[in-house]
This record gives sequence, structure tokens and C-alpha cells, in this order.
Amino acid sequence: MANRADHEPSAHRTTTTALHMLTITRPLAVALSLLACTVHAQTPASLDGRWTGTTTSATSGAELLIDVEIKDFAGTWTYTAPAANAKRAGPCFGRPFPLEVRPQPGDQYAVSVDGARHITGCPVFSLTLKRIDETILEGIFANGRPAKLVRQ
Repeated sequence: MANRADHEPSAHRTTTTALHMLTITRPLAVALSLLACTVHAQTPASLDGRWTGTTTSATSGAELLIDVEIKDFAGTWTYTAPAANAKRAGPCFGRPFPLEVRPQPGDQYAVSVDGARHITGCPVFSLTLKRIDETILEGIFANGRPAKLVRQ
């Protein structure tokens, strides 16, 4: 019997240690799983590809066509005038301006376009785009004008 009593405390200690380890490791495993899910959820969806759309001119109110190419959060933004306004198009039309895209919270993207980098006097502007679905982006320029882009 003395022999059995000698083993009971050791068995109790082993069980207690195992339960203590489970108590510590289970929450740690859950926390790591949640962290992995959060990191995955915060990875911005790719905007890579060609997008086209429309907006209005800040000066004349005329409709403008937009052609955007994006790869790895950089690319080009090109304005063109519809055929009816083609005669009034200036030197900034039809030229690809460099753009930069920065992911923002809530499936939004801050876009900066620098037309003056190539031609002095061409527009420098920014807008915020929100992903509506995989094929549509809607946004607002800093001056309040709306824009809509559709993936091609």
C-alpha cells in the first residue's frame, strides 16, 4: 500500500500539469488562429487589370471617359473625351498619367494621380474608391465629383 501512495501524488501532479498546459495552450492556439484570420482578412483584394468608367469635368461639367490600368497598386489613369467633345479636348487628354493606389480600411482605396509629372498644367488629383463588388469601383474625387469604374 505504501507503494501505491507513493505513486498517487506523482500521478496527481502529472494530471494537474497536463491540465495546466491545456489551459494555457488552448487560449494561445485560439488567439493565434484569430490573428491569422485577421491578417488574411486585412490583405487587400487585388485591383490589378483594366478598368473603364466615367466622371464629369470639374471645369465644364462635360462627361469624361476614364481608362485605368493597375498592377501592384500602381499604374496609369487616362482621360478621354466622348466623341461629341473630342474637338474641345486639350493636351492632357489621351495621355496616361501615373497613379498610385493605397489600400484603406473598409475595402476602400486612396488613389493619387499626377498628370503634371509629364505635362505642366495637367491635373494632379486624388479620389477615394470603394469596391462595390469584384467588377465595380465607385468613388468620389477630393472636390466631390463622383466616379465609377468597371473592370474590363
